[in-house]
Amino acid sequence: MNINWLIVILATVGGSFGCVQILKNHLLRYGLIFIVHFIFSISLCLFFYWSSFYRYVFPLHYVLPAVVFSFGLLVLFTIHFKPEKFTFPFFFITINWVFGVEIILEYIGFITFRNGWDFWDSYSLYWIYVRLFNFIGDYLIPIKYRNPIQTNVKAYWIFFVLTVILSIVILVNLLRNFH
Repeated sequence: MNINWLIVILATVGGSFGCVQILKNHLLRYGLIFIVHFIFSISLCLFFYWSSFYRYVFPLHYVLPAVVFSFGLLVLFTIHFKPEKFTFPFFFITINWVFGVEIILEYIGFITFRNGWDFWDSYSLYWIYVRLFNFIGDYLIPIKYRNPIQTNVKAYWIFFVLTVILSIVILVNLLRNFH
């Protein structure tokens, strides 16, 4: 099996499985968030694709389910597990690890940036997208339907520091390759 097909299948199946697990907490509330995300993600993906900011190795209709479910999982995950305080490290950890996957996907040729679109644009959009949906989630999903990560645990802060260090290493390497 081609690695690109494996990526599409894993992103679609893994993302949909993760979404279902979170949707079970309150189908109506999380479902509403997912439907808004569904419409928004397809619209954004089509806009960026038709604007030629990036291309996938496959035609878009093969990749869209993977995009919808993997980003859906990102949105639902960050809403469901967002800590009650000290949220920046949580978002930093989550977004940077997901963005690391995008760097790998671009490196292996699954996605190709074009027409001035680059890692910085993509990374910035992750932050905007996730924060926008978390803002919506704050109003639609009460704390009783969430499972906030505890920030007073040493592992949380160790993982944050590890993510900062790895992010700096990746950034330095990206900047070296940029010149």
